[in-house]
Amino acid sequence: MSFKLKNTEAFLINYANKLIQLAKTEIDEPRQRTYSSGRVVNAPIDSSGELKQSLRLDTKAIRGGDFFQFNINGSDYGEKVDEGTKAGTSVSVNDLVSWINRKPVTLQSAKGRKLKDTAKTKNRIANLIAQKIKREGIKPTNFLTRLVDEQFDNLLGVTPEVVKDISQNLDSFMQMLGYTKQGNTFKIQK
Repeated sequence: MSFKLKNTEAFLINYANKLIQLAKTEIDEPRQRTYSSGRVVNAPIDSSGELKQSLRLDTKAIRGGDFFQFNINGSDYGEKVDEGTKAGTSVSVNDLVSWINRKPVTLQSAKGRKLKDTAKTKNRIANLIAQKIKREGIKPTNFLTRLVDEQFDNLLGVTPEVVKDISQNLDSFMQMLGYTKQGNTFKIQK
């Protein structure tokens, strides 16, 4: 037996799309980060825009019987920035070089001197970043975790949509709960 959840599904699709928009706003917000060197940066998490553009609602919802599941997909990098990583985490130097190439930044030494923008310099910086991540890990920003926690109460707005779905499919809903219909009444199956 299949119970139709079209109102609930529409609500959840809109909710997921709203979460994506809010996440993109969070990614664009400047965040102050202090590093062990004492350097302080106040900039968005993703200055290249790649993380923000990677967020998408998987349009192929998983459906089965009386349930469905939606997935919001994005770059793995976003999860690492949100949750952080432990010391000992290995990062590919090639991936870091690629990341440096995409970042709209000026390469500087720890003392603030401008560095030559060469492949050798980028590789050296990527090696230093990889060593630091291996040594210290990445501090969590919790930008997604905090957003989901703040928005969780809005999910309770699904209740009226579930009620609509139940009222439109009352016979199926009652049978799904184990009742049989006899005339205009329902009786529990024994």
